[in-house]
Amino acid sequence: MKIVYVVPVLAPYAIPRFQELAKIDSVEVHVIVEKATSSDRIGWKFEEIEGVTAHLIEKNYSHKYIKKNKSGKYSQNEEHIFSFGLKKIINKIKPDIVLLCNSCQLLMLLGPRKYKLGMIVEDTLRADEGRKNFNRIIKKMLLKKADFYCAFSNDSVLFLNEYGIEGPIIRTSWSIDNLEFTSMSKDEITEYKHKHSICENKKNFFLVSNLIKRKGIIEFLFSWMKLPVEILNKIELLIAGDGPLKEELEIFKKNNNLVNVKLLGHIDYNSIKKYLQSVDIFALPTLEDLNSLSVYEAIAAKRPLLISKYNGSRFLVNDGKNGYVFDPLDQDDTIYKIEKILNSDLNNMSLESKNISELYTNKEVMKKLYVDLCQIL
Repeated sequence: MKIVYVVPVLAPYAIPRFQELAKIDSVEVHVIVEKATSSDRIGWKFEEIEGVTAHLIEKNYSHKYIKKNKSGKYSQNEEHIFSFGLKKIINKIKPDIVLLCNSCQLLMLLGPRKYKLGMIVEDTLRADEGRKNFNRIIKKMLLKKADFYCAFSNDSVLFLNEYGIEGPIIRTSWSIDNLEFTSMSKDEITEYKHKHSICENKKNFFLVSNLIKRKGIIEFLFSWMKLPVEILNKIELLIAGDGPLKEELEIFKKNNNLVNVKLLGHIDYNSIKKYLQSVDIFALPTLEDLNSLSVYEAIAAKRPLLISKYNGSRFLVNDGKNGYVFDPLDQDDTIYKIEKILNSDLNNMSLESKNISELYTNKEVMKKLYVDLCQIL
């Protein structure tokens, strides 16, 4: 079976997934990459993949646009890429299955084909709020041109159903190598905390995100600063990431004297793995997210979770067992859930996260995907 993935840019965490799929007998994996690097993905680059054939499209056209939600609370630069060289590469490979990441790619593949065309879907109804009606109509028309769909969350299935698409739908997900997030010894964790000034006598919340408005960081900080003083003295919030909101967050932190909030800036992927193993709780207050890989990484690192109800990955939270789901737009709910997780048995929550993460290893997820793709063929 020849399988082709088409991706906008080569993500380092996706490479082991492709390699795991390629380990299966009789499977040949190709990855077509639209652009060599991306300004909002620092450190990502095109490279050869052992066991997988990687192709870089040389002819592309891209344009940027501004996205706003209905309430007009935020706007964000987005980019669409039109891959004019895509069909040429696929025709040379002669695949059995092609998996796409977005509908712009699908637009380039309209017309007769001899392979099965699958659409990877991370969309949610919440994320769809910012689209104009015309764009929704076009997206619906394009989506219906696919032969099948790989939904990354329960929200994605609902999204497809809302667009009038009933199937065939494969329920799949992100996956990771759990060992990479549990590699540090207790002594190494202690040393890492000391080196990076992570308070050992406080409960550490860790948030990793692009610093953009739809990630809900400002909303989370408004709730954070309203916690009782006796709680604020016992906790700290570490925010990793960079983006347009960086200066605004720095000013907000200074004006509100948030001494227990630390802005770490951009940190590389290996450092994220170490931070996750060194902190107590992973928090994600996003206002609109599709299916955040960071939640998978957090459970692999055995972290208790505090996850926004607007995140497609919230199904990884067994509420009360390995964390809590909260509404970042509701300050009372946010404060209540922060206090609740602080009063929980974090050791038991860590064990529950570990148990859940074992279902989402690269090996397990890609093995299931292969079986599902065989059924499609």
